[in-house]
Amino acid sequence: MRELRLIKQFKFEQVFLNVRSILDLAPDARYVTRGSAGCSLVGYLMGIHNMDPIKHKFVLSRFMHEKRPDLPDIDVDFAYNERDAIIERVFSKYAGRAARISNHVMYREGSSIRKALRLAGYNKFLPRHYDLGSVAGDQASQIIAKAQEIEGTFSNYSLHCGGIVIFPDAVPEEYKLSDTQVKLNRDDVDRMRLFKIDLLCNRGLAQLKELSDRPLEDYPDEDEATAKMFCSGRAWGVTFGESPAQRRLHVDIVPRNRDDITFSLGLIRPLPSADGRRIRVLDQFHKERNHRGQLIYDDDGILFIQQILGCSESDAELYRKGFGKKKQAVIDDFTERIKNNPNKDEILRELGYFALYSFCHAHATSYGYLVWALGYEKVRQPKRFWWSTLNHAQSMYRPWVHIQEAKVAGLRFAAFGRGPWKMEGDILTPTYVDSVQGDGWYQFEKRGYWISHRFMPGMYEQRDGNKVRFKGLIGVGRHHTVNGREITFITIGTGMGKYLDLIVDGLLPISKHDVIEGEGEYKNNSISVKRYEFSNIVRESKQQELFNI
Repeated sequence: MRELRLIKQFKFEQVFLNVRSILDLAPDARYVTRGSAGCSLVGYLMGIHNMDPIKHKFVLSRFMHEKRPDLPDIDVDFAYNERDAIIERVFSKYAGRAARISNHVMYREGSSIRKALRLAGYNKFLPRHYDLGSVAGDQASQIIAKAQEIEGTFSNYSLHCGGIVIFPDAVPEEYKLSDTQVKLNRDDVDRMRLFKIDLLCNRGLAQLKELSDRPLEDYPDEDEATAKMFCSGRAWGVTFGESPAQRRLHVDIVPRNRDDITFSLGLIRPLPSADGRRIRVLDQFHKERNHRGQLIYDDDGILFIQQILGCSESDAELYRKGFGKKKQAVIDDFTERIKNNPNKDEILRELGYFALYSFCHAHATSYGYLVWALGYEKVRQPKRFWWSTLNHAQSMYRPWVHIQEAKVAGLRFAAFGRGPWKMEGDILTPTYVDSVQGDGWYQFEKRGYWISHRFMPGMYEQRDGNKVRFKGLIGVGRHHTVNGREITFITIGTGMGKYLDLIVDGLLPISKHDVIEGEGEYKNNSISVKRYEFSNIVRESKQQELFNI
């Protein structure tokens, strides 16, 4: 077997044994193994991950191959509220041998100018947006010159989000920043061939723990109610699945099963979405229910290169990674090898997209399992789902969105305050109750939500064919660049449990406003806004009455 041969050749045995021993420290904790480690059949058989790489047709070379002798990188997600305790168990098991790694923070354009100002003797507070000329005066040009010298140099160490290195013996004193942190970053660790594992936080796992102890792999591949929820674009509260762009993509894909959700998580990444390529992929998907021949995952790039060159998987992965890292020598070598190919320009353009971010198939699948499980539980126990979501999710949406969804699911709020929320029957009570409950306006102004079951009257959607007029309370706004155009995506609430997704040309100051009103055309499950205006909810306008119970 190829994988066993590679493990023996590069002496990777201890990596797998160490990971398994760390997982054994938390036998009752649900986890997700993210990244390319899911490509490993050995990892699957050892219970390091729960995805059959043969069934899913993962490409092993994305994880390990004949020309990659560095130690395999295995990342594991635990529930965010369990992870730190598990790290402490690792420190206890490997006492004196384990430590968190660091990030090496380098000076960038903004920070280098601030550093240059400090070196010039300016030690006063600098606001976020400041004018260099007014601060530095005649010294501005010298400050800029000094900043250019500083930019790209080392600034400081910061704690890596979850990387832990385990040394064969005691942690060398010269590497220590503290008893639990070393100066080494991930590149240092790779170069020294030290065992590293990333123990990372995941809020979706904490959500799911409150709903079921069912293993992720035991959820059915197909479920009509779950698929219908995703198809309707109502995945609010589902970690990794609720962003406006992701919900729109669910509607476009019309998912039937868990694999389709995995596909949506891969397709939304920058690589397959760039330059209108997503439309081409969706057209094929709806005709054939597959993406054969399209570059969605890293694995697709490996197979694409292998087919063109007739080379090994190992060589194909080196070329794919070279395009991804913009290594010109590798790109030039590949270009030379296909110089007589009549489709050379198209091939190079397609592979050039790997400089953008993409998922490997195993990574998308691991999160697809989790998103599907959360959706499955949401349609079966909606009240408990929203209780868990309010306690654990860290949403991009404004607070009122999840609160309103909880109300639509049938939950009631006993008092105004802050969670964690306690659930008794259909009643949610905050752990920290505000001493002054106030009216609905006070609640909205103070916390961004209100506990009345009324949605704001006056918010509406009116359609005449594909023409739409709307007025809504802003739930979220995000800025993106699409095909060189600056776009603002907005989700608004127009009534009890009803939302609209808006697309507006340009970058709009969403955070400064509460309400948007306008008109546009309904297209691709969103409204392309033609006219709009913002307004704010102010107490003087007596709109506070709209929030009252």
